[in-house]
Amino acid sequence: LYLIQFETYILEGHNKNLPTHYLEKAEENIRISIAIYEKWLARTKHLSEKEFEQLVKQTFPENEPLFHDRNLAKLRAKRIADLITAKQETARRLSVSLTNLGVILRYRNDLEGAKHQYEKAIALWDLNYTAKDNLDVLMGRKPQKRPLITKLFPPDKDENGK
Repeated sequence: LYLIQFETYILEGHNKNLPTHYLEKAEENIRISIAIYEKWLARTKHLSEKEFEQLVKQTFPENEPLFHDRNLAKLRAKRIADLITAKQETARRLSVSLTNLGVILRYRNDLEGAKHQYEKAIALWDLNYTAKDNLDVLMGRKPQKRPLITKLFPPDKDENGK
């Protein structure tokens, strides 16, 4: 939100007295999201479905009074499925956060830092077209032409689940 507010201010033609507090708040929130995603990935990247099942059994125990009139097997299955999806999606979400950090660093004229963030973002999710385009522009290359539908609705994952 703060990054959008900052960019809107620029797009409206306000190039003097830029509201850097938007950029500061955006960076603060993006760095928090990056830390959360990296921590979650570090804890879960090697967990199998069976290990998720064991974690969920601890969280949803048989003797818990809150679950006495609920379908515990269905609750557990849903939670396991959600954790597996999160495991697959977190790298993509982290890639988006790294891309946003790259944008902020570019606005701060830290071009090497921006380049590094874009490269990390692409390594996590190679279909991150925003990171690729930003890196191309930063390196003085033209962004790749893609069909409008791809720009509007990029694929969530490639065939490897990245």
